Amino acid sequence: KCILPSAVFYKLLRLPVDCNACKDVTEILYLNNITQREFTEKYAHSMQPIVVQDGQKGWTASKTFSYEYFKSVYPPGSEVVDKCQFFRYNSNMSDADELFTMSQNRLEGKEDHWYIGWSNCEGHAANELRKHYKLPYFLSPELDHSNTDWIFMGLPGQGASMHVDFVPGGSWQAQLSGTKEWTFETPPECYGICTSKMMVRVKPGEIIVLDGNRWFHETHILGNDLSIVIGSEYY
Repeated sequence: KCILPSAVFYKLLRLPVDCNACKDVTEILYLNNITQREFTEKYAHSMQPIVVQDGQKGWTASKTFSYEYFKSVYPPGSEVVDKCQFFRYNSNMSDADELFTMSQNRLEGKEDHWYIGWSNCEGHAANELRKHYKLPYFLSPELDHSNTDWIFMGLPGQGASMHVDFVPGGSWQAQLSGTKEWTFETPPECYGICTSKMMVRVKPGEIIVLDGNRWFHETHILGNDLSIVIGSEYY
């Protein structure tokens, strides 16, 4: 990735999609009270994106997570700066240290508009954050789950540009605050076979589940509130 431009890198390494997996997917499904068995059998390894509207049962993260809270969890010198992966996306931010020392004007978007993400890989901080959320109830413990969680945070009008992921399996992202619009586009080899584009808005309290390795996808933060998301992978 350091040698090749990212667009070329993705084209070289992305495996072709079996279009039979998406030919019958025409919309994102909204679900409630889904059982672990139903999720595992119908959706866990499919290309059907779903939004579980009651996915954050028993969580306190939406009432706790904020910029100031994260700032207290990741003090100066925290291992998140040196050890945890940081995604700057289209922002001018270089690392987590810059994130947690920004001015109030920048935080409010008066200097630039930022959207970033980082992995929750530092032990103390990870344990602190996990006091406020847990594995979504519909994900069976028998699935293999990543030990690393991800936080995505940004101002309205920002988001991730169109891309595909390179992770072991499916992903879930819980919208804690703000509203995020997702756009899915079919892989190029499936044009004319699968739905070319699908869009969905994920609101606070909801969890979106997707196969980001096969669907091209982008996000855009709507409204006036700071968007905060926690997510991870399973396979």
